[in-house]
Amino acid sequence: MKIYHIPEQPFKGKIDPGSLPADPSIFFDGLQAPVSAGIHFLDTAGERKYGGRLKDLDKLRESLPFLSVRYPQLVLVLKNLLSSKTLANTYLPLKDQFAEKTFFPFLHMAGTVSQKGGSIGYHLDNYHVFILQAEGRRTWNIWNKNVLTAEESSCFVREDPEETSIAIQKQRPPDHVFTLEPGEFIFIPALFPHEGISSMEDGLSISLSYVYTALSGFKLLRPALPRSVTAVLRYTDERTRPLYEIIHELPLQEEEYRHWLQINLEHFGQLLPAEIRSLLHNQPEPLTEYWLNLFSGQAGTSAERFSSNTL
Repeated sequence: MKIYHIPEQPFKGKIDPGSLPADPSIFFDGLQAPVSAGIHFLDTAGERKYGGRLKDLDKLRESLPFLSVRYPQLVLVLKNLLSSKTLANTYLPLKDQFAEKTFFPFLHMAGTVSQKGGSIGYHLDNYHVFILQAEGRRTWNIWNKNVLTAEESSCFVREDPEETSIAIQKQRPPDHVFTLEPGEFIFIPALFPHEGISSMEDGLSISLSYVYTALSGFKLLRPALPRSVTAVLRYTDERTRPLYEIIHELPLQEEEYRHWLQINLEHFGQLLPAEIRSLLHNQPEPLTEYWLNLFSGQAGTSAERFSSNTL
């Protein structure tokens, strides 16, 4: 089986000259509901705050001067960008220039609009992301994932809403610093803490995030596991800890996906406690089909394909 290795370190690249629209106003023209915008800013105490959602996106350009005064170091976090045909047709095809192999499955595209100094702060994501600079300049500070403890990494991979979230804090200077100009991008692997700060003197920074699923043994098995077992799996040991490690070696050829899934589902299933492992009886084939459909972008990935007592 030929293997594709997803990079385990951040890197910087550049798309073909002329790929970005010559007039960045096309970006604002595409901002219509159900695209949403969350407001982030710096309060008088120097803390990053969330200011709610912005209405009337079609008037965003006209309202930016007012917003910039009301919300110091303003950052607008934009979601549901692919619901806009204008944005999807203009910016989604650019992802094909980021890497020789697509990181699957592709999840969604988000974006930020910010003024000088604007940042949503130090954080991490449990997915892989390419970030493309469309306008302005933005500097990215990135930390290697070894700043996290095994318990912190496991918590972020589980993404359990009933589990108390962990607030991570900066503990050292960044391991990587990249400054992006229009047409440049960075790749940030899952679980690498980072912060982006708009660094141009005037004007706006516009950046686009292309988000891809980061697979782990836990994520592969999760669709067939009862919610009740999540609490049990919060307590990791030497046996279960590999379930929460991000998988970086994936099959290069699509025809190898099924075999790769079968091998890995069997391997990770054996790491589960015996009482949980028994719940996977008769589930390997539905799980394999579930992930094959996601990899190929097909419909029919509903959890209904699993036994009714597994979710």
